[in-house]
Amino acid sequence: GLALDAMLRSVAASFGDTPPLIVEIGCYVGYSSTRMSSKLPPGGRLVTIEVDCYHAAIARSVLELSGMSPRVEVWIGHSENLIPRLMSRFGPNCVH
Repeated sequence: GLALDAMLRSVAASFGDTPPLIVEIGCYVGYSSTRMSSKLPPGGRLVTIEVDCYHAAIARSVLELSGMSPRVEVWIGHSENLIPRLMSRFGPNCVH
């Protein structure tokens, strides 16, 4: 948890604020997704990409229980297929 917080502080320092969109590759059971989404600015989103549907189901449950599910989208599939969809979903300004 502390390493994630430090990473987010570092990213925020680079951009001047916490980015409005965070993309996570591999969510396992949703711990990191829950922790990172709690640091998002108002209106911020987190997309986590998980290839294993069982892990995605557990992560969705954890996010729901934590109250973070409205801020997080769990995409199921291979990152090579899903990453190109980010721009169509969030617009061209979603990447730096």
